[in-house]
Amino acid sequence: MVSRVLASADVPTVADTKAAFVRAYRKPIPSIYSGVIQEILVQQHLLRYNATYTYDAVFALGFVTVYDQLMDGYPNDKDRDAIFKAYVTALKEDPELYRFRTASPLSSLFF
Repeated sequence: MVSRVLASADVPTVADTKAAFVRAYRKPIPSIYSGVIQEILVQQHLLRYNATYTYDAVFALGFVTVYDQLMDGYPNDKDRDAIFKAYVTALKEDPELYRFRTASPLSSLFF
């Protein structure tokens, strides 16, 4: 028995997500950061568009923590925030939701 998985028109490709990121953040990113950002963007795209995906506050906290540690040495705070917004927006998620819910250690008690 052969089963077929049809691509849904509303599910973007990895290339679409990467292009959305590049459109949202047009400045060059130093290669030491760019490579890692592109790799985790692909991984998160695959997670995000999995049929069983639902937003999870614990995952958001983990992602924000890893992102902040990864970008800790980035030369410009304003650009670091803009990259974060472009990244999360490229995945059709809300960057404010990710940041708001993870802004305080006590916030984890309420979500």
